[in-house]
Amino acid sequence: MQCPKCQGEIAGDARFCSACGEPLNADTETEAAPIGGGERRRVTAVFADVVGSTPLAERVGEEVLYNIMAEIIADMSAAVTDHGGTIEKLTGDGLMALFGAPLAVEDAPLNACRAGLDILARIDAKGRAIEAEHGERPEVRIGVNSGYAVVGALGGALQQEVTALGDSVNVAARLEGLAAPGTMVVGEATYQLVADFVVAEFAGEHGVKGKTEAQKIWRVDGLAADTSRFDAALRRGLTQLVGRQNELDTLLDLAKTTSGGAARVVNIIGEAGLGKSRLVHELRERGSGEDAVWLQGNCSESGHGTPFLPFIDVVRSSFRIDEKESETALERRLKRGLERLGLDAEAEAPYLLNLLGVKVEGAEFTKEHSEIAGIRTRDLLARLLEERCRISPVVLYIEDLHWMDAASEALLVRLVGDAGERRLLTIFTYRPGYTPPWDEQSNVTTMALKPLSANATGELLRARLGTEDVPAELARLVTEKAEGNPLFAEEIVNYLSERGEITETAAANMALPVSLENLLMARVDRLDEAPKNWLQVASVIGRGFDADIVGEVAGGDTGSIIAELERLELIHGGARGDGYIFKHALIQDAVYDSLLSDKRAALHERVAEVMEQKNEHRLGEIAETLAHHYGQTTRAEKAVRYMAEAGEKSLMVYSLDEAYLRLRQVVELVEEVPDAADDAFFVDVLLNFARVLYFRIDMGGIVELLEPHLPRAEALGDPHRLSRLLFEIGYAHVFAGNMDTGYPLLDRADAIGVESGNELITGYVAMGKMWGEIYFRDHDATSKRIVVEYSEKAERIGRALKDNWLTSKALTGHSLYHTSYGRPNEARRWAQKLFELTRETNDPRPRAMGLWALAILEATHFAPEEAVENGREGAGLALCEMDRAVCVVGRAMGLALLGQNEEANQVLTEALDLVLSRGMALLTGVIAPFRGIAMMGVGDMAGGEKCIMEGMEMQRRLKSPNSIATADLVLGEIYTRMALGIDTPPLGVILRNLPYVLKTVSFAAGKARKHLGAALKYHRKVDAPSFIAWGLYDLALLDKKKKRTHEAKAKFDEARSLAQSVDLDPLIDMIDAAAG
Repeated sequence: MQCPKCQGEIAGDARFCSACGEPLNADTETEAAPIGGGERRRVTAVFADVVGSTPLAERVGEEVLYNIMAEIIADMSAAVTDHGGTIEKLTGDGLMALFGAPLAVEDAPLNACRAGLDILARIDAKGRAIEAEHGERPEVRIGVNSGYAVVGALGGALQQEVTALGDSVNVAARLEGLAAPGTMVVGEATYQLVADFVVAEFAGEHGVKGKTEAQKIWRVDGLAADTSRFDAALRRGLTQLVGRQNELDTLLDLAKTTSGGAARVVNIIGEAGLGKSRLVHELRERGSGEDAVWLQGNCSESGHGTPFLPFIDVVRSSFRIDEKESETALERRLKRGLERLGLDAEAEAPYLLNLLGVKVEGAEFTKEHSEIAGIRTRDLLARLLEERCRISPVVLYIEDLHWMDAASEALLVRLVGDAGERRLLTIFTYRPGYTPPWDEQSNVTTMALKPLSANATGELLRARLGTEDVPAELARLVTEKAEGNPLFAEEIVNYLSERGEITETAAANMALPVSLENLLMARVDRLDEAPKNWLQVASVIGRGFDADIVGEVAGGDTGSIIAELERLELIHGGARGDGYIFKHALIQDAVYDSLLSDKRAALHERVAEVMEQKNEHRLGEIAETLAHHYGQTTRAEKAVRYMAEAGEKSLMVYSLDEAYLRLRQVVELVEEVPDAADDAFFVDVLLNFARVLYFRIDMGGIVELLEPHLPRAEALGDPHRLSRLLFEIGYAHVFAGNMDTGYPLLDRADAIGVESGNELITGYVAMGKMWGEIYFRDHDATSKRIVVEYSEKAERIGRALKDNWLTSKALTGHSLYHTSYGRPNEARRWAQKLFELTRETNDPRPRAMGLWALAILEATHFAPEEAVENGREGAGLALCEMDRAVCVVGRAMGLALLGQNEEANQVLTEALDLVLSRGMALLTGVIAPFRGIAMMGVGDMAGGEKCIMEGMEMQRRLKSPNSIATADLVLGEIYTRMALGIDTPPLGVILRNLPYVLKTVSFAAGKARKHLGAALKYHRKVDAPSFIAWGLYDLALLDKKKKRTHEAKAKFDEARSLAQSVDLDPLIDMIDAAAG
C-alpha cells in the first residue's frame, strides 16, 4: 500500500504515513501544490490515534461507533486547544496537532506534553465508561516530537489547508506507532526541552523507517511536582549556597517585617559573580512570605536608553502579557487587570499601552503634551504598586541598577520615599560604582557582598563536586585562582571537569587561564562550531535572548544545541518562562567581546533583520532594541529610523534624558550620512529634539540645532513643518532676548499658519510674542494693549483646540503681565484661572504654572512666606524642568527676603548660571536682584551690590526697562535699610566688608533716593500702582528720618491709597505701622 501524498510504502494497519504524516483514511482528491506563504517554524507535533475501535464496531455497530468516536475526538481536540495547540488534521479515529504553529505559544513542547497527558486522562475515563456499557475499551496512543518544520498552505484551487512538513513531523508520526496503548512517547528533541518538567522513563532506542540512526524515546507518565523554570534551574543543580548565611538571615528578617506592614529597602552591592542574584533567589525560595507577590524588573546595558525598562518588565509580568498578543488582546488584558486592582480601566489603560509602545490617540499622547502623559504614567505606576500592596505583601526586585535609565531611577526615588507603612520589600542589586539616591534613607539596608573566604570556597568546591574527598592540590588551585568569587570557582571546576582533569595530579600540572574571561572563553572554545556560533549570536542579543531568533540567525538544530548549552551550564531558561539567558552576564560579555568587529556588526545586522521579520506588527514596541542593533552596523538608514522612533517613544512618556540621547544620535548620524534620512523625516526629528530641548530649558540649544537646517525645511515645501520650525527658532530667540531676530521668524510662521489654515501655529506665535512684550518692551499703553491681544488670542485658540499647554501659557502670561504692571489683585485672579483649568481638565500643568506665577508675585509684593510655599508646592508638582526651575527661583526669592540667605544664594546662583548658559535671558531680570539680596545676607555686601548692578547692565542690553526698574527698587530698598539702620549686619560681617561699609553707608540715603526716583519715574509712566506704592513707602521712611513730616505723610498717604487700590494688604500694614 502506498501513501497518496508521498507514495511511500506503508503498513496495512497504519493510520498515518510514517514518511510524511498524512492521515491514511482521508480522501485527498486535490493535487499537491507548492507551499504558499510557507514559514520555517519550530514546532512540536502530536499524533494521537484511537486503538480498539474495530472490535468495538463489531459489538455496537457503525452508528453507535460514530457517536462514540465523535465524543472521543471532541475530547481529544478540546485537550489540544486547552493547552494552546492547533488541530491540523482529523481522521475518523485520530488527529494530528501542532504546538508553536501556525500560532506561536510559549513552552510549546511542554504544552504538547500537557495536552497528551490530558488526552490520556480524558480517554481513560471515557474508555472505562464505554467498557462498562459495551464490553470493549478504546485506548489512545500518542507520539510527540519537536523540531523545525515548514508551515504553510498546501493544495490546489478547490481545497487548501495549512499543514507542516519536515523531518520532525515525520518522526512524530512514527513515534505514535511505537507507543503502547494508553501511553505517550516523546522523541529526544522533545525530551531535552521538557526533561525538567515531566516524569518520564527511557523507553529504549528503536529503528524507524527513513532514519539511519536508532531513535531514543521516553515514555512520559506525568508532570513533575514543580514545573516553573526557576524550579527546574534548581533541580539542574544550583550549587549549595555557602558563605552568605548572615545576609540571607537579614533578608528573611526584613521580609517578615515587611509582611507586618513596614516598608523596607535592601541594596545588594557586589562585583559580577559574587552571588547577588543567587541570594535573592534563595530568599524567594526560603521565605519571603507565602502570600507575597514578586514583581521583577531587569535593567540591561543595551536598555539603559529605554525609559522605565524595569517597570515595563513589571507590567508585562504582573499582567501576564504575552509579547505576541495583538494590541486588542493586550488592551483587554490590561483593562481586566486594572479592574481587579480597583482602578479605572478605561481611563488608565491608555497610559500603560503608551508605556508598552502602542500608539494611543489623545492630545496628551503627542510630543507637545508628553509632559502630562509622563506625569500620569508615573502616577499610575505608583498607584499600581500601592494597590497591589493593599491586597498582599509585595517584593519588588530590580536587578542590575547600575544600568538603570533615568526615568526609572526618578520613579524609584519617589516609590522608596513614599513607601511608608506599605507591605513592600524592595530589593535592588547593582555593582560597585553606582550609588542610589535613596542610599541614606532610614528604611534602607545596604549589603555589600564580599569575596568568599578560603573555607567557604572549599565548601563550595565540595558541594559542587558532591564529595568531601577533594584533592588538596585542586582545592588550593581553585581557592587561589577564584579569589573568593563563587562564579569563578564554579567555572574553574566546570573547565577542569569538561577536560576530565578532576584529579590531584592533573590539577597540579594544569595551567589555568589567568582571568575569568579567558576561563569562560576556554570553555566556549571547546564547543563544536555550531553551538559556538549559536552562542555568539545569542551574545549579540544580550544576557537574555529568544532562542527562535538565535536559531534563525545561527542555523543548526536549535533544540539539540540548547540542550548541550544547558547541560554545560552556559545558558538556562528564564525564570519567568520568557526565553533563555546566559548563566551569568560575564559569559555573555566574554563571548561578545571575543567577536571581531566585522563579524559583530554582521551579526547585529542579521539579528535586527530577523527581529523585524518576527515583529512586523510591533516594531514600535521594540524600536529601542532595533536602534541598538542597527546602531552597531553601517545601515545608517535603519539606525536613524529606529533611533528616531525610540527617541519619540521616550518623549511620549516624558523621559527627557533618553529622548535627548536618541535624538541627538539621529542628528549626528544624519549630519554624517545625509542620505540616511529624507528631509521630511529629518525635520520631524529636529522638531522632536527641539521639544526635548525646550523641556530641558535649553533655548540656546534649540537655536543651535534648528537654524543650520532651516534651508532644508524651506526646500521641503511643507507649510506645517516649516511654520513649526520657524516658531521654535523664533520662540527661542525671544526667550534669549533677541527680539530683532525672533519676531521676524515668528511673523513668518504666523503668515504661513494663516495661509495654510493652521490656527494652532498662529496661537503659538501669539503666545511667543506675548512673552516678548511682557519682558522686553517698554510698558506703554500700546505695549499693554498688544500684550492683552496676544494673550487673549492664544487663550482663545488654546481652549478651542483643547491645547492645555497653550491655554496655560496664555493665562500665565496674563497673570505675570499684571504682576509686572503692579496689579497683584489682577495677577491673582488670572492665576486662579489656571487652578480652575486644572480642575476642569485634570491636567496638573496649569496649576504648576499658576503656582510659579504666584511665587513671583508674592516675592515682589511683600509676601515671602507665601512665595516660599507656592514655589515649594509648584516644584513638587511640575514635571517640566522649565516650570520647576521658575518655581524654585520663586521660592528662593522668598527665602532671600526671609533671611534664609545661604540656601537662597546657592539656588539663585545655580539658576542664574543655568539660564545664562541655556539662552534664558527672560528670567535674569528677577534672579539677579534677589541673588544680590542673598549675597549681601551671607556677608558679601560688595558682591551683592555688584550682582545687582551687573544685572541692570544686562537688562539695558536686552532693552528690558521693567527689569531695570525692578532692580532700581531693590537697590533703593537695600540703601534705605542701610540709611535707617534696619537689619544691621553682625559686627563680623561689617568688619569683613569695612571698605564697602565706609564707602556706602554715609551715602546710602542719597543712593536710595536716586534709585527709588528712577524706579518711580518708570512705574508712574506705565501706571504700576504697587511698585509706585513701594517706592513711595521707602522715600517716606527716609523723609521721616530727616523729620520731613509733611513730605513723609504725603508719601505715606499716596502709597496707602495705591496699595489699597490693588489689595496689597501687607504693604498697607507696613505703611500704617510706619506712619503711626
